[in-house]
Parts: sequence; structure tokens; C-alpha cells
Amino acid sequence: MNDLLTQEFERLQKLFHSANRPFPGFSGATDADFIRVYKKTGINLSGGIVDFYKQINGSDEEILAVFSDEPTACKFNSLETALFKWGAVQPNIDAYYLKLQNTWNGYNQDPPRNIRIKPDLWANKLWFPFGDFNGGATILYWDSDPAPAGKVGQIIVYQHNPEAYYYVAPDFETFLLKSNDLFKEYRRELLEKKFD
Repeated sequence: MNDLLTQEFERLQKLFHSANRPFPGFSGATDADFIRVYKKTGINLSGGIVDFYKQINGSDEEILAVFSDEPTACKFNSLETALFKWGAVQPNIDAYYLKLQNTWNGYNQDPPRNIRIKPDLWANKLWFPFGDFNGGATILYWDSDPAPAGKVGQIIVYQHNPEAYYYVAPDFETFLLKSNDLFKEYRRELLEKKFD
């Protein structure tokens, strides 16, 4: 792991410890796991997300946080779970994504999306769903198909009601730093699960 990712992974664990919560997670992913993801999806995960998965291949609890329209804690999907949510069990993935996209025909995000995210796509098989909350009301994606102003590996988030995609970070390392900052700022709600 690079220095920033190592620092933020350790900070995340300390944040959980400081809230008297054990840091949850599964054992790390292997190179064979990433080959399987690529063969199934055509998405070549790279950079910090790969290193993070090699440390912890998912979690049953919310260990990531994002701000879409409000601060939200999200589960970190194991590669197996992410593949399932991506649609790996579908017999015809292109038809599946076309059908999903067609359900959004005529819908416009307001305000418009950040120019780094493709403007007209609502279902993209090149977005990897690595985290979520509440059954998909919030979904974190590693974007391997950005708009020309964006870059491969940027992190975007889908938020339900009102439906929108938001730009989060240029890479996974920056995303994790922002995630930890949210846990620190909204510690009571996101880490301690206390609501007034």
C-alpha cells in the first residue's frame, strides 16, 4: 500500500477503536480474485482499491462514509458481493444493462452531474459497486468509464430520492481520506450510531 492509503487504513481502525467498536472485516483478496473480476466484468481494478481489498475483502458493517446529499455510512462489499450486485448472475449482461438504462429514459438529474461523470448513463457495466447502504439507496462505484473530464478510478456515488450521481474523489486513496474525515466529523451518527 502507498503511504496515504496505509495512513488512512490505520486511521480508520483507530476511529473504530476510539468509538469502542471492533474493526470488522474479512481476510484480504488475492490476485486470482481480481483476475476473476476482470474476466467477468471487463473492469481492471487498479490503484488504492486493489491494495485496500488485499487488506480486507469486504465487511458486514459500515466501514466507509460518503457525502452525497447527506453523510452516509456504507458497507464495503466483498468482491463476491460486488460481482453479484454488478449482475454477474445475469445470463446476458448487455441486455440486462440496456434494460436498466431504458428504465431511466427521459429522467434528468437536477442539478446536472459533475462534468467528470458521464451525463446520460444511469446503469453502466463499467462502474464497479464496491460499497452501499440500505439495499442500494446509496451505492459507491469505482468508475472505469468516466466522462472526458474525469479519470479512470474516480469514485462516484448514486443516491436515491432524488435520484442522482455525485462525484466524490479522483481516486480511492482520496476517497478513504474523505471517508475518515466524515467519520470524525459525524462520529456520533456514523460511528456511535446515536441519533438525537
